[in-house]
Order: sequence, then structure tokens, then C-alpha cells
Amino acid sequence: MKRAGMFVLAFAAAACSGGRDFKEPKTLSEWRPARPTTGGTSEEDGAFRATPPARIPSKPRAASLPTEARLSNGIRVVMLERHDFPSISAVLVLDRGATAGGPGVAALYSEAMTGSSTEYKSNEAWQYLSFVGGSVSNETWRDGLALQVTALSPLFVSALSRAAPMFTSPALDGDDLDEARTHLAAAAASNDEDPGDVAYDALYAAVFPPPHPYGTPVSGEPARLGGHAKTKGEKKELVSDAAVKGFRASNLTADHVGVAVVGDFKPASIQRVLENALGKVPKPTAAAPAQPVAAIAPKGGRKIIVIDRPGAAQSNVAIGFPGPRAAEAELVTLDVLAGATAGDLSTRLNITVRKELGASYGVQMSATGLRDAGLVRISAAIDTARTTDALRGLFKELDRLRVEPLTPAELGAAKLRTYADLERGSTRGLARYLAHAIAEGLPPAHVVTHNARVDAVTAEAVRASAEKYLSLDEARVIVVGDAARIVEGLRSLGIGDVSVTAVAAPKH
Repeated sequence: MKRAGMFVLAFAAAACSGGRDFKEPKTLSEWRPARPTTGGTSEEDGAFRATPPARIPSKPRAASLPTEARLSNGIRVVMLERHDFPSISAVLVLDRGATAGGPGVAALYSEAMTGSSTEYKSNEAWQYLSFVGGSVSNETWRDGLALQVTALSPLFVSALSRAAPMFTSPALDGDDLDEARTHLAAAAASNDEDPGDVAYDALYAAVFPPPHPYGTPVSGEPARLGGHAKTKGEKKELVSDAAVKGFRASNLTADHVGVAVVGDFKPASIQRVLENALGKVPKPTAAAPAQPVAAIAPKGGRKIIVIDRPGAAQSNVAIGFPGPRAAEAELVTLDVLAGATAGDLSTRLNITVRKELGASYGVQMSATGLRDAGLVRISAAIDTARTTDALRGLFKELDRLRVEPLTPAELGAAKLRTYADLERGSTRGLARYLAHAIAEGLPPAHVVTHNARVDAVTAEAVRASAEKYLSLDEARVIVVGDAARIVEGLRSLGIGDVSVTAVAAPKH
């Protein structure tokens, strides 16, 4: 009861600290329409209905620009103040992800990071975080990994005091690593059962073949984490404890660490807090030479890879093209293209595949920019019997996008779908946006100027990007489905070689 009472008092203090007044709700009569809905003549009613209402004036709140500072050891801090709610979210970022340290190493490190540290045992840290209402989560992607901590403003320092040591000095003892292996192996095995996830990983491997590092799955292979082997008798060497500890020793230095912090704080105060929490991260002893990223090998012709899933009712299709890096301006143009062609029922690819063919519940398209490359991806789950027709229709629409600009209505609707909700976004969401920008080496303002860049996109720019990036000679197609029912139809398309690989979902 004492703990609960303290938390309630802290929450009340946080909620009332701004001194805001809360007005009484309006009564039902006060919401009555100004114009009566009955009593007018038919002519008046007709004129009323024929006249569209005046546009309601609105002025969206502009998102403020983030500011940037450096801690004494050189760690980059990107700050975005938001005083509409008393909470703070900070993301501690390491700009070394799944492409560093070997397959599965970064993911295993990230998962074990949330265990014990050299300062606190995991049970003590998590009990304390629960007591102060702190939320902590980890994330790994190809270019980085992160630990995020969120709490009410008056309790944030307390939450950070237990979360920061997980990032700066994780113990990486045997128990933490074994638990992390079990969790990641179970998640990876579950993904192997999901045909959409299988297609996703296979697409990255096809667009970024070895030695390019982006083709490796973020979590590594289940067999290397202690999970099942995909082929009977297959043995893989486990990711060792030494490899994970070596990853920390090689990468956890101030020149690779950044912080994105969003919420209700004063910059000078939050810098002092972060200095206390992260000041022990060592400076680099010497500048390590940058490792060049392998170029994507030129690919001639379109290639289709079928991953056999006997008896599947649907074919999970993933079409991929090499795309622009995160820092390239054309990434926003491709975001608008994705908004115009997939996702909503009125978009071009969905009209073809869902409305006209009735072959799918929907088609999705995305453009992902990474530090050294990018991927444009189109995906759909298609009725097995309609797989060939749907792919034929998809490629026909892609050909049309390369030569035919969007209409003004399509462009306007696509921009609305592409805007980021920066004004009403949560502190957690905005902090994650900024954290990914840090990992990709982007300037602090990149996130909050996203919508302005969307506004500047023209229909001709979208068409030119489609012509440049949706080259069908560069396309790689993954189809996870019943090979016996779809291979001959796919070959009849004449869009490239069709190869069949092992069954998608291994039996346990």
C-alpha cells in the first residue's frame, strides 16, 4: 500500500505540475446545431443541401526543431522538447547493428543487454523500474541497436538510473546470454512458420546477395542461436559468449553512441542527467578504419524464387528492388509512390489485385532507407489459384507507373498517407524516429522536416523515381507457396528464371 500510495502521489504531482485548468464538459443543449434540422421549406432544404459547408479554418501545430549537444566524452545528444504531457522518452543508440559482428551477434547482444549490468542485478533493476513506472524496451535493426526508456518527467531520472547501466555496462553473463538465446531462437522459429516473414528475409537475401551485409537476417539463423536446424542433420556453430562480449568491446565507444530524447524537460537539465548516466562510456582509443560496404552486384533479368509450401492456400509474394539510402532525397518520393500505389483500397495496385482480380485482401508497398543502401518492397498474400494472374497484373501496373504520372487526386491522397503525425505523435514514437536518424547518420532536423519534403514532391518526380528504381531488370521476386500448383504458371509469365527451394516451414 505504501508503494502504491507513493506512486499515486507522484503521478498526481506530475499531472498537476503545469497548473492547467480543466473546463467543465458542455451540456447536450450547448452542442445543439445552430441551424434547425426541421421546419424549413423544401426549397430551403434543397438549397442547404446543395451548398457545401465552408472550410473549417485550421492551423496545425508546427513541430519544433530538435537541438543537438555533445556530452563530455563526445556522445551525440538530439533533444526535442514537448511540454504537452509530463513524460520523457530517451533512446540510447549504438550505430552498430545486425551487419556488425557476424550473423546473430548484435541481436543476441541487444537481447542480453536487458539482463543484469555491472551495477544492478536484473531482478533488482526491473523491480525498481516497475515501482517508478518506467518502460524499457530494446530494438535491433541492420544499422543499429537501441535501448529505450520512458517515464513520467518527475520519475525519469530514477528510471534512467536503472536502465542506463543495461546499455553502458551489461554483464553479459552466462544466464543472461542463455535466456537471450532461448528467446531469440523461439522468435526466429516462429518467424519460420510465418510465410510472410520467410518471404521478407528471403527478399533481403536476394536483393543483397553475399558479401553484402544487408542480406543477413537481423536475428541470425535459429540454428546459430540454439534453435532448430532447417535441414535434417544440419549443424551450425552457436554464436559464442566470446563473440557477444567482443562485439561490446569493439563497438561500445562514445563515437558510436547517440541519444534521442523527447518530452517535458529543460535542455540544460537533461544534459546533466545524461552526463551522469553515460559519461562513463569510453572514448575511442584510436580511429578504426571504416569497413567498406560491398556494392550490390549488377543483376540481369528478373528472377523468381519459389519457396515450396505444399498445400498452402495462399502464395505470399514479395517483390524487391534496390532503393536509395536513408540520406537520399528520392526516398521521400518513393514514400509518396508507395502511398499512391498500395495500402489503401483505392490505390493502383490494390485496384488491380484486390478489386479487379479478387486475388488478395491487399497489397503493401514500402521504401526502406538504410545507411548504405535501400530496399523498395511490394508484398501481398494472394490466393494460390490466382498467383500468376496477380503477378501479371502487378508487373503491368509497375510498367504503367514508370511512364504515366499520378493524377492530381492520386498525388494529393498519397501525400496525406505519407505525412508523419509529428504534432500529435507520442514521445516514444518521436524518440524512435530520431534514434533511427542518428543511426543512419542524418541531421537532427531530418525527422521534423519530413512533411515539408513530402509537400514538395511532384507527380513528375514520382514518375521519374519509379522509372529509376522500379526497373524490372532489377526486380527479385520471392513466392512462398505450393510449388506444384504455381511454378508452371510463373514460368509462363516470361519474366525470368524460376527456381524452387526447400519447404518453407520446417517440421519440429
